[in-house]
Amino acid sequence: MPTGTVTFLFTDLEGSTRLWEQQPEAMREALARHDEILREAVETQGGVVVKTTGDGLHAAFASAEAALLAAAAGQVALAADRWDRTGPLLVRMGIHTGAGELRDGDYFGPALNRAARLTGVAHGGQVLVSLATEELVRDSLAGESELVELGEHRLRDLSRPERVFQFQVPGLACEFPVLRSLDALPGNLPVQLTSFVGREEDMARVAGELGQARVVTLTGVGGVGKTRLAVEVAAEVVPEYRDGAWLVELAGVRDVEAVPDVVVAMFGLQPAPGRSTTETLLEFLANKELLLVLDNCEHLLRAVADLVDGIVRACPGVRVLATSREGLNVAGEHMLGLASMEVPGEPAEPDAIARCDAAVLFVDRARSVKASFVLEESHAGAVGQVCRRLDGIPLAIELAAARIAMLTPSELAQRLDQRFRLLAGGQRGVVERHQTLRAAIDWSYELLGEDEQLLLARLSVFASGFSLEAAEVVTAGGAVENNQVFELLAALVARSLVIADTEGIETRYRLLETIRQYAQERLDSSGDGDRLHTAHAVYYAGFGEVAIANATGPEGIEWERRLEQELDNIGAALTWAVETQDADTAVRLLAMWDKPYFGTEATLRATLRWASDAVVGIPGASEHPRYSAALAVAAGRAHMQGRQDVAERRCDEALAAAQRLGAEPSIAIWLVRINVALAQGHADQAVEHGRKAVALSRARAEPVWLRQALAGSTLAHAMIGDTAAALPEAEEVVDMTHRLPNPHIAPLAMAAFALGDADPERALALARQAVELAPAGSHTLAWGIAGDLAARHGDRHDALAYFAKSIDASHWVGQRIGLGAVIGRVGDLLADSDSEAAAVLQGAGDAITPGYAHAPHAAEDHQHAIETLEASLGPARRQELYQQGVRMSDNEAVAYAQAAIKHSLGEGRP
Repeated sequence: MPTGTVTFLFTDLEGSTRLWEQQPEAMREALARHDEILREAVETQGGVVVKTTGDGLHAAFASAEAALLAAAAGQVALAADRWDRTGPLLVRMGIHTGAGELRDGDYFGPALNRAARLTGVAHGGQVLVSLATEELVRDSLAGESELVELGEHRLRDLSRPERVFQFQVPGLACEFPVLRSLDALPGNLPVQLTSFVGREEDMARVAGELGQARVVTLTGVGGVGKTRLAVEVAAEVVPEYRDGAWLVELAGVRDVEAVPDVVVAMFGLQPAPGRSTTETLLEFLANKELLLVLDNCEHLLRAVADLVDGIVRACPGVRVLATSREGLNVAGEHMLGLASMEVPGEPAEPDAIARCDAAVLFVDRARSVKASFVLEESHAGAVGQVCRRLDGIPLAIELAAARIAMLTPSELAQRLDQRFRLLAGGQRGVVERHQTLRAAIDWSYELLGEDEQLLLARLSVFASGFSLEAAEVVTAGGAVENNQVFELLAALVARSLVIADTEGIETRYRLLETIRQYAQERLDSSGDGDRLHTAHAVYYAGFGEVAIANATGPEGIEWERRLEQELDNIGAALTWAVETQDADTAVRLLAMWDKPYFGTEATLRATLRWASDAVVGIPGASEHPRYSAALAVAAGRAHMQGRQDVAERRCDEALAAAQRLGAEPSIAIWLVRINVALAQGHADQAVEHGRKAVALSRARAEPVWLRQALAGSTLAHAMIGDTAAALPEAEEVVDMTHRLPNPHIAPLAMAAFALGDADPERALALARQAVELAPAGSHTLAWGIAGDLAARHGDRHDALAYFAKSIDASHWVGQRIGLGAVIGRVGDLLADSDSEAAAVLQGAGDAITPGYAHAPHAAEDHQHAIETLEASLGPARRQELYQQGVRMSDNEAVAYAQAAIKHSLGEGRP
């Protein structure tokens, strides 16, 4: 068996479970032939079959080229065989090169994980190759075989993305669907920074339960690994869910009323006017097929149970995987108690200890602090004793393994034994698991210096991750000086009490939730909690002001990234400021969004929605210099929620406050008024507001505001058909968008809309550029305008395709104004080809956004479509179908529109 640098080939038979269920006898014969073919391909190229896995095999090669030749030979032979009884067997393959640690006839180490993960994202008949292997063979590939790059992909359980290549062999299939990587599937599952050890049976058990039950809850003591297992299972099964897997982290939520808000914010939704947050969420999820992972529910059981019960009743395609220290007690719930990891027996042979999950975890984490650490026969018994003493609890084992930097395994075992005898009354008895974990954390905490203990407690104030700068500013004071924080933080990282993510440009730090709760208890008992929370809020008020101001500057993309990382902390800071009635900090945290910033702040939307009204009502807020700006932000939030009357009132209040306080009124006031006027069907008023916004921006020499004001103005002019006024403004917007740093797409899309009649080719090119540049939260506008321009250009196919994407994006984030307008446009486009569907869609569009202002060309198209429908259907039938559309819910209208579009494009039935 090769040693040193080894190339690993993993294979897996696609669809084997179904074949075994349908044709068990035929599969026995076919699988034997499958094994024979692959074994021959491996051994002919000098490789070794390490093991078979039932439906695949693991092979090792001393040469990377030999591994690829074996894969090619295996696929060719599989394709050539007849497989009369089962049909063709499709095998997916993954190849990676790395260090192979050989022990007892098997290999261990990260290289095998990467090869396995590559196999997992491939399709039947496809061979995927890692960058490490590609670099070894790129100059030696023979014949017409080639490696085609498929880009970087995030793979389950791996901390860094992998650059993936497809090995293409003449005569074999080379066209496959997109890879099943985390990047290709909807969702927000995080990248894991450490390897996932063991738990194969638990993963299979949880995945199996999800196939049977709508709600599965993982229960167990803190630190037993519920969260990590849930995320790993979600990443494993996500290909089974059309709309992906979504993680909702509830650990930082303290308000039981906020649970629906957190889920809505995670999806980036806007609550529909006149509906509660829960109603908005349930309507959104009603036609989705996704896995919702609710993590750390134990302190919010009743609220989570109520929400999950509603989801189960109203959303048939949604399954819930929850983690909690106790069950949710909802109908149909399957609870799975997660036990500790398998620990070595006593006594146990070194080889048995090495194969035990708990010991494997200990060794893996010990290597992260001491790279040279290996499990040796001389201390294997001590490692086994540590794992037994810690009852196989993963977090406790990780904390103990971090001590290998300063203690031998024997010393570590001796000290733990002494400590746990005290807990058991001097006996070597078993300590309850929650006591075990608490004792392990206590022990780690007590081994810290006083200043390290103090810093750990203070770090619990952060809502999620944090930067070194934030830690230095917020936690410094008293016994901890600013210049000490870095060294103290490094010590906490070394002891596994703080996790450091060094993958990005800037290191991010965070505490595991169990550790954070422990640290929070220490902070609360110190009496210093209020001061720390206030310092945290003040810091993030300042950080947010700087970040948003710089988001439109030369380094705007980097500042946007930093801002996105801190949204949880900004939301927590705003909540604290409101709760403590801190007018200064609260107004700053709200008013800072009064900037021409177009980034996605979905995480904050729920907080901003309730905080906008709460902040402006705090005693003393009305005297703050930034009060007018805060009102302008509140006006924008009201508009986005569909409360146009409130938005208008807030704009009036903002102008009055600016005059009273001697402040310059925000340009955003007139931008909000443009949007409100268009939403109410008053395009002429929108034009007046646009003129005011442009004039103020020019007078103040603020180019970024001017770009946005011009975009709003040119859109308003286009809506009333004033091409002469719209064109020069649109040209100026395009010029500024290409000149200014960090070009956002909203102004570009609006300019493209205005140029649609005068220069349709250029307008469509600009709209397509906007679509390519658009971040996820801005696709609604870009896709909708691209569709409108394609329709004006006479390209019905592209128009429908763009509108289909716009409908999905608008519905996803709950932007009903855009949704109704686009559904109505689709109805107009289908009037001459699918008259009944067209009439229904016209009614659905008008019901979702009644009274919305339409540009002249759209109004003409709409009138022409009505005449066409009445001629083909008759007025009575058209009105009957129109009313059918009016009665539709948003979900029904979206599903109907998408089906009609697919049918028109020849992609599906009506």
